[in-house]
Amino acid sequence: MVAHTADIGVRIHGGDMEELLVNAAHALYSILLRATDLTERVERVVTVDSSDEETLLVDWLNELIYLFDAERLAFSRFQIEQLTECRLQARCFGERTDTARHEVLRDVKAATYHMAHIHRATDGYTAQVILDV
Repeated sequence: MVAHTADIGVRIHGGDMEELLVNAAHALYSILLRATDLTERVERVVTVDSSDEETLLVDWLNELIYLFDAERLAFSRFQIEQLTECRLQARCFGERTDTARHEVLRDVKAATYHMAHIHRATDGYTAQVILDV
């Protein structure tokens, strides 16, 4: 985690952009939910179009937050089907959360553009995103 005064900051790593986006989703769910046994009862294709990679990362997380809030969907596995600098299409596998089995840890309102960035290095990608809780 990245220290931040009012919200939660996360730093994510990945060998490539695809792995970075998948790891960002896993980081989000680790903040939202204590659930070690998510099953794959639901499959959903999520498509995000954005203006650049940083915006794509934030928009991806916000789409997952929306699905968690609106439909109580939490995903544990992701297959990236299409990825460009401005477009992501992923097949997401998970289930509807069940309060008897899944403890909601905190309410995440949104991923923000504040301080969001992606850094490319020879060993992969690192990103930082601030989550509004």
